[in-house]
Amino acid sequence: MYNVLVVDDRTEMLEVIERFLDQKGFVVYLSNTEEKALRLCKVIKFDLVISDFELEEASGVDLLNKIKKKQYRIKTILMSGSFKPDEERIEIDAFLQKPFESAELESAIRKVLNK
Repeated sequence: MYNVLVVDDRTEMLEVIERFLDQKGFVVYLSNTEEKALRLCKVIKFDLVISDFELEEASGVDLLNKIKKKQYRIKTILMSGSFKPDEERIEIDAFLQKPFESAELESAIRKVLNK
């Protein structure tokens, strides 16, 4: 089983992704803030973190970089509805342009987890 952390400040998005991942057999943890995400990373070893780019109090890119310092093997997926980043420049494993279909999410997860 894979532990997955999903970070988004929109509750609706967290719930949709949680339902999808739960159906696929992942152990899912949710966070709506950078602070909570970092707290979770102190006590749980995650295989994957999926984060929105625009969080209320932080940048998703900054958050992913902080998490990677604590768990350097973690895989990362960044989501955004406002831009498409250069994946290599910001060191993420995959990017999802919002809105996305469940098949796109599944494909990105399979890609980064080599599943």
